[in-house]
Amino acid sequence: YADGEPVGRAFEGFMEVGPQEPKEVRKYKYANRIMGFFIDERYQNQEIGKVALGMVINKICEDENRKNYPITLEVIGTNEVAKKLYKQLGFYDSGVRYDNDYAYVRFPQ
Repeated sequence: YADGEPVGRAFEGFMEVGPQEPKEVRKYKYANRIMGFFIDERYQNQEIGKVALGMVINKICEDENRKNYPITLEVIGTNEVAKKLYKQLGFYDSGVRYDNDYAYVRFPQ
């Protein structure tokens, strides 16, 4: 929220790992997923995305049932700003591609 107005959304969940996952993730039975994350264009480049995604990551890492599993997300390959943000928050490009999307992964710390 900014001045009481919602400025973005984050959708996350905890799911069974499938055969299409990056090899390192397939070592786990389950993974945390960030399935949708966006910040309204009017509020981008103000650190809001970094703070918001950090809150999502912290929520996952504080959950005793989820903290020992990787967090995965997909990003459009041409979205350099998002890829930079994800790397700053501990994600890395797994090398797996789903059409134009890149699979990023963050492992438990």
